[in-house]
Amino acid sequence: MEAHPIGSLSDEFTRSRLGHGARRKRLLRVSDAFGKAPSASFPALFHDPKQAKRGYEFLGNPAVLPDDVLGGHVLNTLDRCASHPRVLLVMDMTELDYTAHRATRGLGSIGDGDGRGIHVLSVLALDASTGEPLGVLPPQRWVRPDVTPGRRKAESTYARSLRARESQYWLRAIRSSREAIGPSTAETRYVVVADQGADIFDNFATCRACDFGFVLRVYQDRALVATTSPDDAPHLMARLAQQPVKTHKDVEIHARHNRTARVARCEVRVLTASIQPPQTQPLHTPPEVVTVVQVLEVDPPAGEDAVCWNLATDAPVTTVAEALGIVTEYESRWTVEDFHMGLKTGCAIESRQFQSRHAIENFLSLASVQVWQMLWLRHRARSETPGPAAEILSDGQREALRELCATLPTQADAKQTLIAIAKLGGYFGRKSDGPPGWRTIWKGFQYLTTYAEGFEAARNRSQSTLREPS
Repeated sequence: MEAHPIGSLSDEFTRSRLGHGARRKRLLRVSDAFGKAPSASFPALFHDPKQAKRGYEFLGNPAVLPDDVLGGHVLNTLDRCASHPRVLLVMDMTELDYTAHRATRGLGSIGDGDGRGIHVLSVLALDASTGEPLGVLPPQRWVRPDVTPGRRKAESTYARSLRARESQYWLRAIRSSREAIGPSTAETRYVVVADQGADIFDNFATCRACDFGFVLRVYQDRALVATTSPDDAPHLMARLAQQPVKTHKDVEIHARHNRTARVARCEVRVLTASIQPPQTQPLHTPPEVVTVVQVLEVDPPAGEDAVCWNLATDAPVTTVAEALGIVTEYESRWTVEDFHMGLKTGCAIESRQFQSRHAIENFLSLASVQVWQMLWLRHRARSETPGPAAEILSDGQREALRELCATLPTQADAKQTLIAIAKLGGYFGRKSDGPPGWRTIWKGFQYLTTYAEGFEAARNRSQSTLREPS
């Protein structure tokens, strides 16, 4: 696995092109300041009202486009992906809530319609075999139009369905990713991974047209092409139930507001079938041949819904290892949920006092790269094969860390180094503690970055004093 030292956040934007040299310089200044304290307000970042104002003006500048800001990082992401044979493009939606910011321009309805904010469909690139975060691709961003109660009542069912239908953004996300990184190559296969929100018939053909593989969770009981056997059920769920159990798998379920944490014992079934196009498709649309790997919990606890994942893939699945591999790739989707949490908690994106949607979307480009860096550090901290510390820290950062952590071994590896960083952020590292999470790594890395800069500045001043003639 190829690794890379985490430097200044601005390093990821040096290849961004904004159409004007002054804009690029401002991007590097803003990203450098933001990377040192991602949760701080702009006035706290710059310690200078004029610089803070220029930062706000930069993000709100209509000539500065979010995808252009992210462009340098996307190029770096493509470079990182090139050394991995199978890369997952994990997609997921979230809402950015600005209900409390009534003065912000360009927002739309979120939730049940009473909230105000922006919808985002994120794309995170991961190595398929290790889960290493490789970077972020351009997200889809949109707002829903406001509809008054009177207008909502007057709309026809068909009009409401058109207004609410957001399947286009999944299609755009797939095509946008293809434009950003190109098709799969002989060296790298790209695979789209998404939850049941992406259960859209057109997504199958779109992935294939973009030369992407796919692992998409489906929940609709779709009609299937009839087989030569009269006993085969005509719909997906019933035909899956007819399949023999191929293997079993234990699935770790995380606690949520409506479920408890547990390890679910699941049966795994595999079915290859042709899905009929829905009636909304144009005439003569061909069926889509997919393989569905079903993960179904056996005897769930009382009061709990059974785990049921129906994972449609373009990949051939004939062996137990291949079936479990598809499930593992789907499970990597949890990383994008942590990514969204990082945007909202670590970067405080919903607390920002921006005047426009445009400024929020430009800030999202900065924050997305910051969160990717922290997820990458967490991945390295949990790696079973840690490399040398030089893989993750610069020489100056390692020297500063040794000053802060006297017990750190001289030849500390990457895992030992990241545990030391996490301790700077509040991680205790007791035997009963699990591996450090991204929050403590994040806080510790910010502290180390600030200390390393001060350490380097003090050393430069000392050397300058020694060079002065007596």
